[in-house]
Amino acid sequence: MNQNMCSYCLRRAFSTTANVYRRKTPIWPAKRSRRPFDERFPVSAKHVNEQKLGGSKELAEKVAIHHAQPTGFVHMKYKRFFRVKEMMPELVVPDLKDCKLKPYVPYNVSTIHQSEFTAQDLFNTCYAKDIDKKFNEGEYEVDDYEIVKKPSSS
Repeated sequence: MNQNMCSYCLRRAFSTTANVYRRKTPIWPAKRSRRPFDERFPVSAKHVNEQKLGGSKELAEKVAIHHAQPTGFVHMKYKRFFRVKEMMPELVVPDLKDCKLKPYVPYNVSTIHQSEFTAQDLFNTCYAKDIDKKFNEGEYEVDDYEIVKKPSSS
């Protein structure tokens, strides 16, 4: 009985860890290329430029197509394209009729040296005058070293 038990343990203890923990992906090539290309995604010039494996300058020039960002989405249930107003590009162009600036800046322009623009400078530029004016008019008061708005008396 003891002999059978020992042979049973030896049979069950056969290890396959070498096969379980072996490397599944090959070490070489370290960087895999997208060849053949996946048909789901468009091939652009950055995929076939001369730095990529199998790419060339001529191929990159032929494939250099710039795709526009879509202005909506295709609904999977209705199989229809829906435009979204927020996805439409909006061009904001100022009116430059009376502008005295020229589109060219010469290289011999003198450099301007100014100190670093801090958060305190931004506060002083944008909000300090308004707060000082409202404090002098009596809309704000000082309470425990803080400027607070006076409660309305109505």
